[in-house]
Amino acid sequence: MIPKIIHQTWKTHVVPENCRCWVESWKTLNPEWKHILWSDQELDEFVAQHYPDFLTVYRSYKMGVQRADAARYLLLHHFGGVYTDIDTECLMSLDIFANEDRIVFCNEPSAHSGNYITSRSLERLIFNGTIVSPANHPFWLELLENLERNRFSSMVLDSTGPIVLSATAQKHHNQNAFSFNSAHLFCGKEVFGKPISEKRLGDYGRFNVSIHFWIGTWYKPQTARKKFKIPLLKKANYFVNSRLHALTRGKQYSENINRDFLAAEIAPPTQHEIIAVLIPVRDGEAYIERCMELLGALDWPKSQLHITFCEGDSSDGTVAALAKIIAENKSNFGSISLIHKTVKTNFTHKNRSTAKLQRQRRGGLAIVRNHLIENAIRPETDWALWIDIDVNDYQPSVLKQLLAEQEKIIVPHCIRDDGSINTFDLNSFVSVYEKRDNFYFKHVIGGLYQPPSATDRRIHLGDVRYHDKISLNGVGGTMLLVHADVHRAGLVFPDLPYKDLIETEAFGQLARDYGVTPIGMPNLTITHPV
Repeated sequence: MIPKIIHQTWKTHVVPENCRCWVESWKTLNPEWKHILWSDQELDEFVAQHYPDFLTVYRSYKMGVQRADAARYLLLHHFGGVYTDIDTECLMSLDIFANEDRIVFCNEPSAHSGNYITSRSLERLIFNGTIVSPANHPFWLELLENLERNRFSSMVLDSTGPIVLSATAQKHHNQNAFSFNSAHLFCGKEVFGKPISEKRLGDYGRFNVSIHFWIGTWYKPQTARKKFKIPLLKKANYFVNSRLHALTRGKQYSENINRDFLAAEIAPPTQHEIIAVLIPVRDGEAYIERCMELLGALDWPKSQLHITFCEGDSSDGTVAALAKIIAENKSNFGSISLIHKTVKTNFTHKNRSTAKLQRQRRGGLAIVRNHLIENAIRPETDWALWIDIDVNDYQPSVLKQLLAEQEKIIVPHCIRDDGSINTFDLNSFVSVYEKRDNFYFKHVIGGLYQPPSATDRRIHLGDVRYHDKISLNGVGGTMLLVHADVHRAGLVFPDLPYKDLIETEAFGQLARDYGVTPIGMPNLTITHPV
């Protein structure tokens, strides 16, 4: 059952003056409940004593709110009771939960949760500002695993906040372990003070136990700005930026898609599937030997693997190295060959990520990829497995795991090989919010939308490791499995911008627009040199 303990946390034992009356309200209305105010120092000591394996992650968080989030879950696991933020006022006795053996949640107000729910494939967004829980509930240990897995997420909501909490609850094997309720229970109002408008739901949804005042120390809610100067300036900037974009975006990609191929169902894969392994190469001499070592270890009949390298514009010994490796492996695979495609793009390895070069660089790479489609996908080919030459590690079972999902377009999570789990391939992303506003136009460079890697408008596979699968907008090409009929339908890699995207990113969005949703697997990892 629920222990009669109320947990609150703050930096020290000196609560901010504007929160003191709210903290007192929990004591006043619940005189028989033990009230504990935990300081940051006490929480650190608590984690060190009771969850030492998590201490390194706990101390590595860059923001205090992340430690506060993680600590509340651990307190509820260890002690049970009620956790509540200090900017929350109690309105009634907590004795209504006295006989409860479930974890009691309420949802975030619907006005807060729309984009988060759809972009993260969630059923609901759970409020984590007040939670009721019995002690030692196994759910909290599952959440702890996801906190470790998701520690490098770019957003607090994903790393420790309501999103990772919601995703973990959604996947928990026993949904009867929870009491889900509408936001009325613990929130009381929306972030800007508006009353909650949705229908009351849940076993406790008819109650108003507390009201949350949304006084965040880690975020700054948008406030009303000066009525004239700022809006007029924004409108002027938008007008200039949108017109400039229209005038300078250049030639756009024009698609020609055969929907009949796209509509075909995928049969459960067998080891008779013929895989075209397609590898673009430029200046890849240093990576060829490891590439072949990994391909040779794939857990798939070698007679069913048909490997094609497409080389172009190399300035090192790539061509000679490929010729040697092909000669040595002719009898080891169904086939292995080398074709060439010169695109004469001009960049170095050092400056290849420069924003102004992306239209040229990635447009050229798209041309190379499409040359591979045209010359290496045969009538009998079932799948195209795209692999970058410099991918330096993956499990022998990776192909089987990708095929087992029976998705027409699917990518693993490409991380850095520096010992972290940081995402390397940022071209696999989910669009959260892509409104064409001033922020959007500010980050259109060379006719391509190139937002910062850490932005709330996009999430990457490293942000959502609480999921095993997630729908994507853009895909990366470090490793990419595509059903051959998708390419036969005319879905290739745009070498000109499509919706301000190009190459694999544009391929992913183009596929979505034609009804084929790309899928990412956040916890199936491959590695790439930094």
